Amino acid sequence: MSHWKGAGEMGYFTEKGVHYYPDVKRKDIPIILNRDYQRVIFDFGEKYLLYREEILRCDEKIFLMNLNIWQIFAAKKMLRELKEPEWGEVEPLFASAFASPKEKQKIEKEFHVSVKEITNIPDSFAIPGSLFATMNQLLAYTVSEKKKRSLKLTKRKR
Repeated sequence: MSHWKGAGEMGYFTEKGVHYYPDVKRKDIPIILNRDYQRVIFDFGEKYLLYREEILRCDEKIFLMNLNIWQIFAAKKMLRELKEPEWGEVEPLFASAFASPKEKQKIEKEFHVSVKEITNIPDSFAIPGSLFATMNQLLAYTVSEKKKRSLKLTKRKR
């Protein structure tokens, strides 16, 4: 696979075959999209408003929110913004890894959305079988039930 940046250059790195482009610039997005990646995940963080056009072009839109009492204001701000006409009829998947059940329920009721809870995954390169359904939903990727059942997650013997 060819890379548009060399590994080790500022702002780009690979780990276990996964390519990371933290703090991606708008001008770099077309270059990344034209590579031979199966999936591209952009993390725009708090700058999501600056990347509205890019977000609207995405096949899957996932907004990760922290729904705890000290960060709920940011989630509400984002949800209000997504209701604005310039976002069209966007229907993203909302998810939260750190959700206060009480705050999650309030958000769902107030904004008429569903928030998918993400179980903590300590190692993103070793996802346990019990979390496949969550990851499949987040990545909109369906793995057949037969394949799931045949996959055995056991420790390697040395």
